[in-house]
Amino acid sequence: MEKKSGVIGVRMRRIMRWGLGGGAGLLVLLAGWLYVTVPSIDRIVSYDPKVPMRIYTADGRLIGQYGEQYRLPLPLKDIPKGMRRAFLAAEDADFYSHPGIDLAGITRALIADIRAGAFVQGGSTITQQVARTFLLSRERTISRKLRETFLAFEIEVALTKREVLHRYLNQVYLGSGAYGVQAAARTFYGRPVTELTLAERALLAGLPKGPAYYNPIRHPERARARRDYVLHQMLDAGWVGPDAVLRALETPVHAAYHPPVAEPRPMLAAAVRKRVIARYGEETAATGGLQVVTTIDGRLQRLAQEAVQEGLLAYTRRHGFRGPVAHLGPPGPDGLKEARNRLRALEAPGPLRPALVLGFGQGGREGVRALLADGRRVLVPWSTMEWARPFRTTRSRGPAPAGPRQVVRAGDVVHLRPAASGWAFSQVPVVEGALVAVDPDSGAARAVVGGFEPGAGSFNRALQARRQPGSAFKPLVYAAALARGMTPATLINDAPLVFRGSGEASSWRPENYSRTFHGPTRLREGLVHSRNLMALRVLRRTGLDYGRRFTARFGLERERLPDDLTLALGTAGVTPWAMTGAYTAFANQGVRTEPYLIERILTCGGRVLLDRHPERVDTGTVPGKHARRVMSPQVSYQMTAMLQEVVENGTGWRVDRGMDRPVGGKTGTTNRQEDAWFMGYTPRLVTGVWVGFDRPRSLGRKETGSRAASPVWTRFMARTLRGRAYTPFERPDGLIRVQIDKETGLLAESPGPGTRFEWFRAGMAPARTATTPTLAQGEEPEGGLSTPPSANGSEGSGEARSLLNDLF
Repeated sequence: MEKKSGVIGVRMRRIMRWGLGGGAGLLVLLAGWLYVTVPSIDRIVSYDPKVPMRIYTADGRLIGQYGEQYRLPLPLKDIPKGMRRAFLAAEDADFYSHPGIDLAGITRALIADIRAGAFVQGGSTITQQVARTFLLSRERTISRKLRETFLAFEIEVALTKREVLHRYLNQVYLGSGAYGVQAAARTFYGRPVTELTLAERALLAGLPKGPAYYNPIRHPERARARRDYVLHQMLDAGWVGPDAVLRALETPVHAAYHPPVAEPRPMLAAAVRKRVIARYGEETAATGGLQVVTTIDGRLQRLAQEAVQEGLLAYTRRHGFRGPVAHLGPPGPDGLKEARNRLRALEAPGPLRPALVLGFGQGGREGVRALLADGRRVLVPWSTMEWARPFRTTRSRGPAPAGPRQVVRAGDVVHLRPAASGWAFSQVPVVEGALVAVDPDSGAARAVVGGFEPGAGSFNRALQARRQPGSAFKPLVYAAALARGMTPATLINDAPLVFRGSGEASSWRPENYSRTFHGPTRLREGLVHSRNLMALRVLRRTGLDYGRRFTARFGLERERLPDDLTLALGTAGVTPWAMTGAYTAFANQGVRTEPYLIERILTCGGRVLLDRHPERVDTGTVPGKHARRVMSPQVSYQMTAMLQEVVENGTGWRVDRGMDRPVGGKTGTTNRQEDAWFMGYTPRLVTGVWVGFDRPRSLGRKETGSRAASPVWTRFMARTLRGRAYTPFERPDGLIRVQIDKETGLLAESPGPGTRFEWFRAGMAPARTATTPTLAQGEEPEGGLSTPPSANGSEGSGEARSLLNDLF
């Protein structure tokens, strides 16, 4: 018996040794597996949070954000102690006493999992959550839990408790796209974390357990229950008193979604983003936390967007109603909720809002009763619908409607716009527009509008659309003529021109917009009334090669400038951005400044990467690297004097009616009225406006730069300059003012109705007195040219002829 017992004892000791040896081996294998499969904690130690790029106006308004994760990192010292304690109470009350894992918590979670037969509790400490958030997936497996535990020990060795908590509070996902406590505070309450109440802090602290399940916007009751749990945990820990907890428990959940960007300008922000990506790369732009300060003035940007929208809506009213957006049918008593949901799904471009026609006012002509997506019922006055003739083409409309029943029927979906009296009948324009406003003294862009809808795609017409500027280009050609020796009083023959090719069919006869001719005419008059035939003769006399080189000085790409006389009529493809930059030379005494959009770029921590402070232009000295003298101050002032008269007495007359101060400007209209422009300026702001279709086609009869574009310019500039001190155009030395005869451009014999004052550069005033009308020396008599408008004497193309026939 004793022998048997001894044998059993030996076997037991062997089994124990084998077990201990095998266990040790398993531990070694497990340690090796963890060493191989567990990722490095370098990302956590050298914490570099993914922070989106944020784009601001010059006056500090956030207009755009670029990056997947909305995060606003804060140093731990800037996160209130009450917020830190709320998260500790909710997630890990023993955080400061455990080594990275909480054995008691893990045991409780294990028991709960066994009872449920599934993973129902995690038992993770904040350190383990940091490991999981940075380096692991959220899958619920034993292997992931083992790796998480191993990493927690490593993290606790490498970092202090404060460093771990700092990473957690800035990295944790809290729902609705917000990462970290500061982003969550902004998202749910619209305030920084330092301004939150106890109840609000407790609510945020309860979100890591289930950001979607406890989302306070979608599930306020769940969020409240979780918040109350956190409050009781804080009370049990002794971090808050019972009175404060009681007040917090009585507070209703009042979270609401506050978008990261309060004043979004997606199209403008996209243009800035492209520039930043080109400089720093996609990864840095999306996650590097760059803070980009643009040159844009937030107030001017808003006024510019409104002006473009109002101008395009005015255009669409002139051309008739294209019909309802859709027809849903009259809703029944129980169908209003479904109707509202369908309205919410429709686009609401710009200031317009979709609405469902419910019926008509008493008597029919009082207007239309309509339902908005937010449930409001509104009455649309008939006076706002009278414009709605049926659309046929841009050149013709149907008969005027006698009442609202001839425009819409019950069940139609239409668009409305806000009006002084409530809501007005409208429709989405199919025409587009752009506006660029630049400070001529520095080149800083103050407003850039790329279309009717600021969030519609990334194609920014102000920066990217190359269109023909038409007669808006003529001032550049006339400036070249003045620089070459002409004066505003030089006579140019406004008479028919014929460019003969090899056969009669190839002859080209350009015309003025008015289809009339005025004979010998002063240069000023030719520009004021935008006469095409004079512009062609001006460029021919100046010299085509010189004209191309001179106009390229205005910042235009020389290779894109036509190598024939059509250059004088604006057939080059240019962007509104480039044209506005060109006109800074007229506002700036002959110095062109390079337009730019980004003022400063800073890192997330505030270190300056780019700080562009161009030298303010001193027109009396050599300009800085971002500016170039294009013409003399004297030529610039002569051009401004003529462009002021364009506004006062010429094609820009609509601008003069809406402004309270002198401005210089020029209209532009291309062949078949496909593009409408107005370029204008004061000494402190240069603004360019373009109106047209994305796929070029006629804007319609009489839709010139004067009618389609100049009202947009006037709305913007009048509102921008309202209340501002008047700044006159500065006249340089070297000019004299002489009274001339209007017919001949020579010195007037005596004052009278046929005379006017004109500016001449010193030594260039006429020496002779007017006696009889005379052609300027060297100008041909009425008749044709024997060569076509090309640099090499070859035949002008049929395309060029068609482009020129109707140019304004």
